[in-house]
Amino acid sequence: MQVYKEFDLSEILWYKIGGITKYFIEATSEQDVKDAFDFIFQHNIKNYFIFGMGANLLFTDNYFDGAVIHITSSPIQDNTSDFMFGNQHTEITTSSQSDINVKGDCISAFAGITLDSVIQTGFSNNLMGLEWAGGLPSTIGAAIRGNVGAFGGEIKDVTKEANLLRIIDNSYNETQVPSSNLAFSYRSSVVKKDRSLIVLSATFQLKDGTNSEIEKAKLVYNNNIFYRKQHHPDPYTYPNTGSTFKNIKEKEDIDKILTVWPDIAHLVATKWYGKVSVGYINNRLGFSGYHIGEAQVSPLHTNFILNRGKATAADVEAIIRTIQKKYQETFGFMPEPEVEIVHS
Repeated sequence: MQVYKEFDLSEILWYKIGGITKYFIEATSEQDVKDAFDFIFQHNIKNYFIFGMGANLLFTDNYFDGAVIHITSSPIQDNTSDFMFGNQHTEITTSSQSDINVKGDCISAFAGITLDSVIQTGFSNNLMGLEWAGGLPSTIGAAIRGNVGAFGGEIKDVTKEANLLRIIDNSYNETQVPSSNLAFSYRSSVVKKDRSLIVLSATFQLKDGTNSEIEKAKLVYNNNIFYRKQHHPDPYTYPNTGSTFKNIKEKEDIDKILTVWPDIAHLVATKWYGKVSVGYINNRLGFSGYHIGEAQVSPLHTNFILNRGKATAADVEAIIRTIQKKYQETFGFMPEPEVEIVHS
């Protein structure tokens, strides 16, 4: 476990937006996560936040008077060439990176391991079932917490169980929770709804595949990566958090849209898996290229808001509110953000 003091979150979050946090804690194993909470309890820290890759986070620019815990398999000390920081640094303990374990058709992995690493491990062991997630940036912990999904697949479809840490006052305990008790829903789970729960690791039940089936799964995986590169803005060119809003899935809201735009009914039925694409709506409402400060709605995919240099959290939030207001005026409801906004 590593603890950094007065750490600039903009240096590590994908969006390159965020203020200073009093403590930044890196946890690279399940024991590290427990040690991080021991540190929090010992220092009487009341405000804390946990993240994995940070690919869908918008931290405000204000000072975070608490601790931010980074559950990862790639600590800063292994990537110093990628970050510029002048923070005080304290080494508390050192833990080795947790492994990915394969047993039969099941793969278990530490929460800080990337989803892509699990996919590749599956392919190496003739296991498939996660190929739909090709190119999706997420750690295992974040994938469980937010029930990540893409191209019609969701992590709930392959999750067998998760090992959770439950925080109770100034203590914690571990519990193994089967998938049926994780209360998965669209981009959510019991972990997202209950702040006292943290994912330590998870086990996925995949499918044995023949050589030809694995090759087909790899083709799906690579095609989905190619699709993202063609249709999504590059986060390394202009940092972004992926989809800003959740696609519209509630029947009542879909009906409101179809009342205004009946011509898209066939797209709902045949292309959007029974939902309505927010990217399509934002584009049709004229938000392509719309900007406030240096935050801009991507012309390539209008459900992405780009940081074109020195965008602030306030700039991004202002765009989000503007889009929501337009939905309210046009359809009579507001879209729900998929990006997680963290206020100090």
